[in-house]
Amino acid sequence: MNYLKNAPWLLVVSVLMCSGCGLFGKSKHEIYLDSERGKSLQVPPDLSSPLRRDAMQIAEGPSPKQSISDQPVSDIKPTADDITEKLFIDAEPALAFQRVREALEQAQIGTLGAIDEGARRIAIKVLVETTKKRKLRKDRTDRNSFDRVTVVVADGAKSRVLVEDPSGNPVDDAASKKILAAIRERVVD
Repeated sequence: MNYLKNAPWLLVVSVLMCSGCGLFGKSKHEIYLDSERGKSLQVPPDLSSPLRRDAMQIAEGPSPKQSISDQPVSDIKPTADDITEKLFIDAEPALAFQRVREALEQAQIGTLGAIDEGARRIAIKVLVETTKKRKLRKDRTDRNSFDRVTVVVADGAKSRVLVEDPSGNPVDDAASKKILAAIRERVVD
């Protein structure tokens, strides 16, 4: 009697086990053989070689490689690191310096230090917050202050704003990007 009670379950389990073993379907080898019996591709006879057109021909004459000099260009000095953030202002350097100074005072992104109008340099201490995402714990926020110097220099008909460290080396970090973004936001040409 117990066999009849469990018969539907046994039937379902046996069907599930047999369906996964390939008993009810074609084997992979039979499928492969069926695919070989299919239609083969017919290649037209005019596709056996590429067409001869003028666009496919290589120009006769001296190779352009022979005209290139192997000597380096002496006028260009290579730089190892180029600053990615650049800010140009369409004004003479004295006027651009005043606009940059006003922009930094309005932005309040840090504490302004020594201002040298003759050299067009502004020292600024910038506070930068960085947030580190952590998986299982609360995110960590670090607050660091950086001493930077903003310099306005003539660059052709325009003025260029540079951000340097106190020793005069150009920098490209979060603090310099924050300074340039604040100036860019407030100095509209």
